[in-house]
Amino acid sequence: MGREPHQQRFSIPEGIICARSEFFKRALNGNWAESEGRIVRFPEDNPEIFGIYMNLVYTGLVLTDTLESPKTVTTICDEFDVLGNLYVLCEKLQDRAAKNSAVESLLEVSMGKYENKYTCPRTDTIVLVYRGTCAGSLGRRLMVDLWRKISVDFLIKCSDELPKEFLADLAISMKTQLEGHKIKGTWPLNKNTCMEREA
Repeated sequence: MGREPHQQRFSIPEGIICARSEFFKRALNGNWAESEGRIVRFPEDNPEIFGIYMNLVYTGLVLTDTLESPKTVTTICDEFDVLGNLYVLCEKLQDRAAKNSAVESLLEVSMGKYENKYTCPRTDTIVLVYRGTCAGSLGRRLMVDLWRKISVDFLIKCSDELPKEFLADLAISMKTQLEGHKIKGTWPLNKNTCMEREA
């Protein structure tokens, strides 16, 4: 996992990881080099995020150390970054249960307040989630939901940094909200309605 000098090895029982991840199930049981050597390499991925994923697989808990220090806007935004990375990894690994846990954790962070104000993800987190997911994913929907109340002035200021797909999704969401329409599979997301379900 990762590149030198920060590369890290993880040893995972095949039965556990294949039961959770469609990606691993196919990689280790198909006609691939990985299925022969029983080694899957992820040079582009962060070992720290994979460690959080592995903890989630074994314990069912999303544990990060981002918010161990006193809460500030920076530490809350750092937590959004870590959880956004976790969601993207779970999407890549095709682990539906882990994606749901990442979304729940993102929602919990979004509910927390700092100095009586809610904090939303940075533009970097939105870019990361949009690059690592497909149209209509829960991660994308949540990013839009968390930015719906951003002031127009701030949105204009940040618009050059944001993916065009995000801006289009945000515009549709805001228009839908203004018109009072509900479109199947859209916002608002909450802890009870946002879980991805089996098709």
